[in-house]
Amino acid sequence: MPRYVTIQPVLIVTLGKRYTEMPDRCLTLFTVFCLRPLAELACIPPTGERRQTVTRVAREVSESGFYHVVFRGNGRQELFLSEADRIVMVKLLERTSRKEGVRIVAWCLMGNHVHLLVRDESSRLSAFMHCLLTGYARYFNQKNGHVGHVFQERFSSFPINDDAYLLATLRYIHQNPERAGICRAETYRWSSFGEYVGREDVRCPPITDIEEMLDLLGGASDFTNLCATTPRPGVGVRCHEAGMSDEEARVLAASILWDAGLGTLGEVKALAAGERGRALRLLLEGGFSIRQVERLTGVGRGVISRARSRKE
Repeated sequence: MPRYVTIQPVLIVTLGKRYTEMPDRCLTLFTVFCLRPLAELACIPPTGERRQTVTRVAREVSESGFYHVVFRGNGRQELFLSEADRIVMVKLLERTSRKEGVRIVAWCLMGNHVHLLVRDESSRLSAFMHCLLTGYARYFNQKNGHVGHVFQERFSSFPINDDAYLLATLRYIHQNPERAGICRAETYRWSSFGEYVGREDVRCPPITDIEEMLDLLGGASDFTNLCATTPRPGVGVRCHEAGMSDEEARVLAASILWDAGLGTLGEVKALAAGERGRALRLLLEGGFSIRQVERLTGVGRGVISRARSRKE
């Protein structure tokens, strides 16, 4: 809708499409002699630059209700400065899950980010995450005398619509400590691994809905085997040579991009050329073939090959 500013009863200046289509010289004169004096009345910033609308991309909805959710500290800052901080986060997860009706299927607290596998059957994921992140940010700032944002931008959520992708995500989340070189998945305290294998931790309440995954797998021993056999593509090992399925490749690729702050797989094509090249190189360095990167991102092989060549 155009916006109007009445200068005199018979004179109306249109600040809409015609304003943005003015030649640069006319636009500058119009801004100096007309727009600036009327800026306060018109509620328009006194600038000669054409407006650009930034649209927030709507989240993809999972038909199954399952989501892989990840969030990180602002500027990659540490989220947990003590064991007590981690316990607070676990208790907030339990409390917020009950309040919003979002089931926690798996979780893992890393140093500066957190992975969750949740089931949201009532479209309460955004409310759940708002309550969780706001509660922890308030606690963190008060305890540590911190000022400013604790978390970086919006949380990321990846919809999961098939069992293979679901199990790949379950495995990926629990393998995070091992991938980061911290310890083996089964010995890491700050994940739901212990709940799946019946290991109790009196300092943390049980918060994970494990029954559905154990029924799908066949039992706790099958869960242990699932996490113990994760393909680990890395230096000199290609994802297709490691026997990684498309679902597992999608989980790993999405996490690589998220860790680098480059959005989701579906957003790679729309990135600026420099950022797109960086995203493609990260996936190639992560062990994916050009064909896999093409299939995962929708970017053509020629563009991927040129991105790799620029690195070399």
